Amino acid sequence: MTRDLLSSQSDLHTSCHISQSVPERILQIGEGVFLRGFADWLIDRVNAAGHVGGRIVIAAPRPSGARNIECFRKQDGLYTVLLRGIEDGVTVDRQEIVSSVSRAIDPHNEWPDFLACARQREIDVVISNTTELGIQYVPQAYVAGQVQQTYPAKLAAYLYERYQAFAGDPQAGMTVLPCELIDDNGARLRDIVIRHSEDWALPEAFVEWLKSYNVFCNTLVDRIVTPFAPDADGAPQLPYADQLAVVAEPFHMWAIEGGDHLQTRWPFAELGLSVYFVPRIEDYRLQKVRVLNGAHTAMACLGLLAQKQTVLDVMSHPVFQAFVEELIWSEIVPIVGSQVGDSEVLERFARDVIDRFRNPFLHHALTSIAANSLAKARIRLVPTIVEYAACRGASPPLAAAAIAMLCYACYPSHEQMGIEDPLRVRLAEIWRNDLDADASGTVTALLQASDVWGCDLAALPGLPGMVQEVIRLARERGVVEAIAEWLHVNPASETARR
Repeated sequence: MTRDLLSSQSDLHTSCHISQSVPERILQIGEGVFLRGFADWLIDRVNAAGHVGGRIVIAAPRPSGARNIECFRKQDGLYTVLLRGIEDGVTVDRQEIVSSVSRAIDPHNEWPDFLACARQREIDVVISNTTELGIQYVPQAYVAGQVQQTYPAKLAAYLYERYQAFAGDPQAGMTVLPCELIDDNGARLRDIVIRHSEDWALPEAFVEWLKSYNVFCNTLVDRIVTPFAPDADGAPQLPYADQLAVVAEPFHMWAIEGGDHLQTRWPFAELGLSVYFVPRIEDYRLQKVRVLNGAHTAMACLGLLAQKQTVLDVMSHPVFQAFVEELIWSEIVPIVGSQVGDSEVLERFARDVIDRFRNPFLHHALTSIAANSLAKARIRLVPTIVEYAACRGASPPLAAAAIAMLCYACYPSHEQMGIEDPLRVRLAEIWRNDLDADASGTVTALLQASDVWGCDLAALPGLPGMVQEVIRLARERGVVEAIAEWLHVNPASETARR
């Protein structure tokens, strides 16, 4: 994969002829799989549409990134994104060549080249993904001309270089968009950068410039991106070698808190791209946690108890598919919808989640989702149940069935399922105290384990009886028939169906 190859292959779709004339506007800290299939792809879409979104200078945050940096150089910054999945109910399987990357730098061997980017006025945006562990405070000395150890320290040194190059010009401030999956990622990164600056006794005027004229946005990202494995079963064959190719689902979402000034440069909305510049990203975090993660947690133990292996296995079973979809539309979306500002965005997200669950190219293991499932349920599922009961005076029957399956998965005879969850021991011990009874007392004790659930679920109206009945059905008829019967007894309203 090189520009010469593309020039000789007219049938290869690419926006290279457009991107080459676009100036460098973005420094990206992180050369890994996710950003290649997410931010770099999005910026390439903007450039290809004729807008000056900017080209990207990529820098590795760690020495281990040197291999990818070399691959970018060998491939002239080009690589392939294979979009594979379901979008609006239609199967998508296509390849796109991304040309938004202009060059790549290894700061650990090319620190002066990295700092030189700070002296390019037009490079005024930083995008990063250094994993959740990348945004941490690690004390370290500052020595001019020497590379810093961590990402926040590198950024502090970079911004100090920029401050000096432009004599503290307020117009030289930067916008920082961290994509690391931690809450308040922008605010936390800003605090650490300021702390390093103060540790190093850099001029107070610089620290004031840093605080006043640089914008650190909190963001939330969502897309599954994996390395391309050309030898995998069913993998398409590329007509060229590509060491940087990635596979991405069609779905993508980037919520950016603030950053309104970027909308003119990056008109994502008019291009049909799911990037949102919003005053607060809490609505987007809430819908992701409750709809996507909540449905995942609800299906994981249910599927494993029925010997299913993946999310696709669950969604390929008519009973379980109906259960998951009705749980989302009848119980989760109405409760989340009362708390978010844009119901249309929420409903679109819910439809996209169901498409994502049905992705035939993605094999998302239920054992992975079920790991620490009780702790996850406390955040992802229990709040919906509590809020539903508070609003309607009754507990949600399908979410109750999900809780029943979480409890039933802790039954001692189910230990062979291999679910890794330290809280499982707590519920298994309650089961051992009452193995042969009708389970009514046991269910109450299970739901009263507030150290597991975060509250006393047994106090919610009707929930103990629902959980007890679902467990009884599962023990007598098996999980599939139990859920089928429960859906029959508790049909979704027509308005809840989509």
